[in-house]
Amino acid sequence: MKKVLQVVLFICAFQMEVRVRASANIMQEPQGCLSQKEGSCFVKAATQSGRLKLKQGVIYLKHSSIIEKKSSQDWTFIQGAAWFHGGSGTVSSLYGSLSWTEGDFWVIDQADRVLVRNVSADLTVHLRDGRKLQVPSGFEFWLAGVDVNSQSKFGMIQPIEVVSFIKDWAELYPGTSADFKKELEALRQNWKALPEISSAIYKDEAIRQIATVEEEVEAERRRKRAIQDERNRVKALFYHRTFNR
Repeated sequence: MKKVLQVVLFICAFQMEVRVRASANIMQEPQGCLSQKEGSCFVKAATQSGRLKLKQGVIYLKHSSIIEKKSSQDWTFIQGAAWFHGGSGTVSSLYGSLSWTEGDFWVIDQADRVLVRNVSADLTVHLRDGRKLQVPSGFEFWLAGVDVNSQSKFGMIQPIEVVSFIKDWAELYPGTSADFKKELEALRQNWKALPEISSAIYKDEAIRQIATVEEEVEAERRRKRAIQDERNRVKALFYHRTFNR
């Protein structure tokens, strides 16, 4: 049922109007800092969505989105929604950082968390607690702050939510409606295997959780056994001292 719904949504999206964006619409702080090789540079999409052409790749920004350029391949996502197209590098956020090569992915601000949407990139997420996650093409997940145990909080990796994705993509797409339809159809073909991949991911996660529970149970058994052994040792020592003087 879910697969049929996704196909229907893709077909419906073909009817959407896609505006052509021929030029960037961005603000820089300090002024002209994008042309500088060194130094921090804050970039904001001003009155409408903006496009930032790089030496390799492009960054598309929704209205009022802000990112910081630290170098040609090192960025910090601050707010809004950013679509990274091609190239390679790293993107930092409040809750973790991403490293990517080629392909397309999105970073979207969701109040107290960040949504990472991997369309087709080779993408690795580096969490604040030191763990790393590989996000397959066609999947998304959210990451947030750390819990009381200093462990990063994040959601289950799952297939991209199609309705939201198509809406965001159509808003920033730089080509014609015909081009958009062609790319959308190609993407639909590439994503046919997502249900199977998703099933495998859930299976691996379930196995991991079961293994973790088993490890915790075994650790508890060892702890109780050690306590009982210590009690037996104390009892034996008391008996010896009491009756074998």
